[in-house]
Amino acid sequence: MSKPVIPPGTEHVWTPAEDVVIVGPETTATAEDVITGLALHAIVRNQDQEAVMALSTQLENMWEEFKAGNTTAGQLTEQLGNFRNNDLQNVIEEDVDSMTVQAMEFAIVTMLSESSQ
Repeated sequence: MSKPVIPPGTEHVWTPAEDVVIVGPETTATAEDVITGLALHAIVRNQDQEAVMALSTQLENMWEEFKAGNTTAGQLTEQLGNFRNNDLQNVIEEDVDSMTVQAMEFAIVTMLSESSQ
């Protein structure tokens, strides 16, 4: 295997591929915070407000039902999986862009993390 070429001008910051470590973003935001932030995507990213709010409301309702004890962590996991695989996969890109979908996926991960604690 040949030694990789360091791009010129990056010698002081270049990291060899075998030393690269990918980690998720650190956050102290709660599931409620993340869900609330989703609604802002409609404004900040110039998305269809009704479409974004409908999706955000679905997540909020699932979370509230879990926090109230009306659903178990297993049921929440199933609901979030269905939401991800159905609702988020069927959005219209002009209404809800991929960055907003990624933010909703982050909300799902946050909800799953909190629900398992």
